[in-house]
Amino acid sequence: MLPPEKILFYDSDCLFCSSWVQRIHKSSKFSNLFFSGLKGEKAKNRLSSSERESMSGIIFIVNGKKYHKGLALRRLFYEVKAPLSLLLLLTFLCPLFLLNKIYDFIAKNRHRLNGKTACEFEPTLQKKILS
Repeated sequence: MLPPEKILFYDSDCLFCSSWVQRIHKSSKFSNLFFSGLKGEKAKNRLSSSERESMSGIIFIVNGKKYHKGLALRRLFYEVKAPLSLLLLLTFLCPLFLLNKIYDFIAKNRHRLNGKTACEFEPTLQKKILS
């Protein structure tokens, strides 16, 4: 099996992050979008130790290129259908430096938004979770 073209790395211990993974999976336009926790084996192979240890949100890899923070959101929202894809427009209306500040604020406070526990994934999404 060829390695997946698109992998979204996220904090799998965070309910806020896990709930967004579920939304993205349900709205995904393509079947080659996969997900992996920042603590998983796939992350150890694909990400630097500082990227894994930061646990500050998401890292999106598309065909070997890494996207972080606001750029990751912009690239990720290309992968989903409406209404979630409307967030792509918002990411372009907001200058990147401001988008990164907003991203950092949400990443810093994400555990307070939904709590800090893992959640259950539906079986179709579970197949897309890489270890």
